[in-house]
Amino acid sequence: MTQIAFKEEFINWLKDFRNYEDSTIKSRIGNIERIQDVYGSLIEQYRKDNFENILHQLTYTKADEQKAKKYTGPLTVSGDTYNCLATYKSALRLYGVFLSTREFKETGFPFGEIGEKVNRALSRLDSTISKKKLSYTQKEVKKLIIEPLIQYLDDELGISEQYTFCTEMNPIFNSEKKNKDRYDIIGMSKDKPVIVVEVDTHRSDQISKKIISRLAFNEDKELLYVCLLYPNLHEKRDSERKECIKYIDYINSLFGILTTPQKRFMYHTLY
Repeated sequence: MTQIAFKEEFINWLKDFRNYEDSTIKSRIGNIERIQDVYGSLIEQYRKDNFENILHQLTYTKADEQKAKKYTGPLTVSGDTYNCLATYKSALRLYGVFLSTREFKETGFPFGEIGEKVNRALSRLDSTISKKKLSYTQKEVKKLIIEPLIQYLDDELGISEQYTFCTEMNPIFNSEKKNKDRYDIIGMSKDKPVIVVEVDTHRSDQISKKIISRLAFNEDKELLYVCLLYPNLHEKRDSERKECIKYIDYINSLFGILTTPQKRFMYHTLY
């Protein structure tokens, strides 16, 4: 097996931040190395599409299992196909979270420690939500994603940075008039960047419209905008995800040229 990039650092991360037992860590490393043996450099795959293509190929649903559908991918699958592929996916997602954290260490988190703490809250959400869930009702989005994330953000930034987080808040725009838009999550602290988290499915049109409005609402403030994506069961969901990743690259570029007041962008996926 070829050794994955930053292996020792990844092992330490699993111990220190995920509290994994040595046996579990060894198993996860083995899963990831087997994936790399088949697909080549995972660093290149991660930078290309955040593992989107591999995760798609590893998808095997309960419906597939009931139909006794045969897995035709390149990985060796032994025993129960559903559980085996789900384990591969779980390990690869975990490695992706680690790489995103490491990438920020190299390039710098948006707004330094504030961005790092937001990323930590998002990583905690990864630990509490089921990645096997294929879609969410609006009620589930609120209960399983928004409410826990507000608590995690408050844990990270409430006392240390004196942020207050709330949901369903109407922005004030244009002569102090409220409008029908509502932030999914907004965090505010005196003399610090506004933190806005919008929770959406992987629809590039939906994401782009929200970003334009939120930039306008906060044109005179420093802003950390977080795009948090969850899965759906749309017929064209695979092509939607690819389109979404393309637009996220565009958005990253645009945020890079917005300087005064400073605007920064982060995104996180729950699939």
